[in-house]
Amino acid sequence: MSDILKKNITFYIPYLLFLVAGLSILTIFSKPEIHIAVNQFHSPFFDRFFYYLTYLGDGIVSLSLIGLMLFVRFRYFFYMAVGTLLALAVVSLLKNVIFEGALRPYSYFKWIYPYGLHLIEGVDYNGFNSFPSGHTMTAFCSFLSLVFLVKNNIVKFLFFIIALLISFSRVYLSQHFFLDIVFGSFIAVIFMTFSYYLFKKPQNSWMDKSLITIFKQK
Repeated sequence: MSDILKKNITFYIPYLLFLVAGLSILTIFSKPEIHIAVNQFHSPFFDRFFYYLTYLGDGIVSLSLIGLMLFVRFRYFFYMAVGTLLALAVVSLLKNVIFEGALRPYSYFKWIYPYGLHLIEGVDYNGFNSFPSGHTMTAFCSFLSLVFLVKNNIVKFLFFIIALLISFSRVYLSQHFFLDIVFGSFIAVIFMTFSYYLFKKPQNSWMDKSLITIFKQK
């Protein structure tokens, strides 16, 4: 496990800093205070930017990436699929059972915030099942799984930034509270790291083949 952390330090160190900073902010301020503070800073450019960026956290993007790995290497397919499914199971349990009905920002502030939230035209606002953020979980699962496939440390760091921006888009668009994205990301990182470790060995097995190599053999 330590080898995985060392090789991907340009993802894990920035993520650890984000996690510590995020938990510190959540300790000092309430989730409504954090959301209002974020919501007050907006512009037409960022409205459009985050409106489109948030789609990278959709399940269809994650499924497409996982499916693509069948043509690259079965090992990649399995660690991506298992890591994502485990994280999804935990998020679904929390979101739909344990914290079912938890208000999202749109519903939370609808009657108690006199100035009204800055809302963006075209966004389909959800009202319930806020905790944790499924989009954040999907984004971190997808981009952390890609981190394991590249050797360039700058690219690894860029993948972290992209996952973080997708997560932040959920707060910017008032689809989630900051609390939701912090814990959504944590669940994703834990399970994707575990899954990668699980399928990392043994090497040179059938898992290092792909659909392409199998078709070529035929």
